[in-house]
Amino acid sequence: MNMATSKTKVRFCFADGLRGIAATWVVLFHFHAGGHLSNLDQLLPGFLTTVLFEWGYLGVPIFFVLSGFVIAHSMRKIRVTCSYFQNFSLRRIIRISPPYYFSIVFVLLFEFLSAKATSELFEFPSISSLMAHLFYLHDIFRFEPISDIYWTLCLEMQFYIVFCVLLGLSQWMEEKLQLAYSRHIVFGISLLIGALWPLNVFPDILLPGLFLSTWHGFAIGVFAYWAWQQKGYYRHMFYTYAGLLLISSLSADVSETTVFLPAATITCVITSVLLLEIGRADLMESTLNWQWLQFLGLISYSLYLFHNKISGVAFFFGYKILGQTLVTEMVGLVAIFGLCVACAAGAYWLLEKPSIYWSRQVKRVSVGSEKAVGT
Repeated sequence: MNMATSKTKVRFCFADGLRGIAATWVVLFHFHAGGHLSNLDQLLPGFLTTVLFEWGYLGVPIFFVLSGFVIAHSMRKIRVTCSYFQNFSLRRIIRISPPYYFSIVFVLLFEFLSAKATSELFEFPSISSLMAHLFYLHDIFRFEPISDIYWTLCLEMQFYIVFCVLLGLSQWMEEKLQLAYSRHIVFGISLLIGALWPLNVFPDILLPGLFLSTWHGFAIGVFAYWAWQQKGYYRHMFYTYAGLLLISSLSADVSETTVFLPAATITCVITSVLLLEIGRADLMESTLNWQWLQFLGLISYSLYLFHNKISGVAFFFGYKILGQTLVTEMVGLVAIFGLCVACAAGAYWLLEKPSIYWSRQVKRVSVGSEKAVGT
């Protein structure tokens, strides 16, 4: 049984569980990178420190793959028109912007209060910088990020828009030019272009801030979904591309300074393969379906947005009062992670859930354009 086509509504518990794992991994990475666990770092075996904390940045490529996989599912029966593209863009902005905008205010407020408490100068971002942040363009225009984590949101917004444009282009080529396999042509070219960065053909400094160097992470998530839903050559094409990325990553010069390290590309390949094979095994709704992990997946976006500033402040005051020892680090690790989760849950219910509702009020399909694509 193919779950994604046999039911009107499917809950991808495995994908949601991966999202919860990715968010937790990123949080632990920032706990460690901020120097908040230095004593615990010395106690734990090196491999455990590496896996739990130092590799936590790999949660980001997991998010990219999941975004591609889920957006491919949500648009599986969509005929892209100009009206649909406008509505699609508006829905994505409404969906992700309110929590993001609030997090900007949140970060700036804490920075201001911190500067006042330490008698330091607080420099408010320029109007140009704020506007660039509001439209997810600050990385492209090279403004200093208000928060270090915002670079991924700039990329995610580009991923969504480019995917919708490419899907619409492939449908137009199929209808107007009567070009068979138009989706294979359009997305095949985009996949090959995306592979040029992990293959080290182009450096990441080329067109900084644009999605190109990380496109393969999102695109392989899209391809994993299509390989699950389609038979035969889609699967062969997916594994060919996954193999190309894997080989390029294993042979890459790790000494080069890159935005998307070889380990991140390997993580994208592993994540996409897991999504495909879990889907094929008819386990998408049962695997990782643990209540606590599903909850972390539910609030993962808010957890990602707010954890860094909350944890930084909490660790600072906690160690200032109690001192930084092995015991306070162990207690702080649990307590502050719980605090981050609690704040993220509040942000989800107050900001994110209403955003989801508002985004769904935007008309999805115009001019009767709902039609299965690529069948």
